[in-house]
Amino acid sequence: VMKQNPVSREKTLYGVHCMYSVNLSSRFNVLNKFGPRRGWDFLLFRPPASDFASSPEGRAYSSERPEAGKAKNILLILLILSNKENEIRLREVQSMNIIVCVKRVPLTQEVDLEIDPSKKSVRGDMLAYVMNEWDNYAIEEAILLKEKLEGTVTAMTVGSEDDEEVLRRCLAMGADKAVRVDPGTHDLDSFTISRILAEVIKELEYDLILTGVQAEDNNEGAVGIMLAEHLGVAHSAVVVGVEPQGAEATIRVELEGGIDEVSKIRLPAVFSIQTGINEPRYVSIMGIRKAAKKELNVIELDGLKLSEDDLSRRTIVEEVFLPPETEGAEILKGDAATIAEEIIRIIKEKGVSI
Repeated sequence: VMKQNPVSREKTLYGVHCMYSVNLSSRFNVLNKFGPRRGWDFLLFRPPASDFASSPEGRAYSSERPEAGKAKNILLILLILSNKENEIRLREVQSMNIIVCVKRVPLTQEVDLEIDPSKKSVRGDMLAYVMNEWDNYAIEEAILLKEKLEGTVTAMTVGSEDDEEVLRRCLAMGADKAVRVDPGTHDLDSFTISRILAEVIKELEYDLILTGVQAEDNNEGAVGIMLAEHLGVAHSAVVVGVEPQGAEATIRVELEGGIDEVSKIRLPAVFSIQTGINEPRYVSIMGIRKAAKKELNVIELDGLKLSEDDLSRRTIVEEVFLPPETEGAEILKGDAATIAEEIIRIIKEKGVSI
């Protein structure tokens, strides 16, 4: 790979580690859209045909826009020439800043739930708490992308000091930073949580935001979509595959009937991650102990510029109750003909025409 001065045409050997490619056939529009967001100031110089002929594998070029004076950053690009198809492709050295929103939820499987005295929720003081299953896949996907593309992963949650447990787990898995927003005594729903997250995230540098498809405690699946709306960025839900490519990402979304949909979405964006997209890594006790020593940033809700309306619930729970008990199963006895006649009778009594 060669680096060439665009003015003197002097060439020097230069190593470039490339992460992904973008087709340049659309008049370099991707550079005009992606560059300013990154703070880059650049101009692409195409070498003469003689250079391509002498070196079919292509060269890398670094340049500053002459009229811009001193460029903020120098973009390193790799031009790959295909003599057969006469295509030029661009690869950029990129790192991704990824934010993952996680939640601590009660473990309710195989547990006899009790309704609290207010009849607005279940009693949580008798339950064990874990990281939301969908969020576990989201943080793993973020770490896999970081290992592939470099960058940082920030885990974020809205909750009390007890909720720091899931943030420590994210740090043990490989996250670089952790942020907890303390809501104090505010009563939150999906809308208010998404509004709080958006207020914090908008001040951060990010390329991608991941959430779980839904939380195990209320199964609403709303925070990720609302968060994208508050931030004014694109979103996609039930994502089972992510491949960032320049200013876009190719994603695979799970549909009904075992069908997947493949599409491209412009970054930055919010993706709600479905279970099964990866296999979350095992977190060792040693890893958890090391994570306990890492810094965890706590933000007080009162310090955010949120109005009373921003923190007002949009969902009002009237009552939470256990499903009413029904009669036990009826066991039919007799030979096959007798049982068949009895089944037909029951079906007719329930109003089904045969």
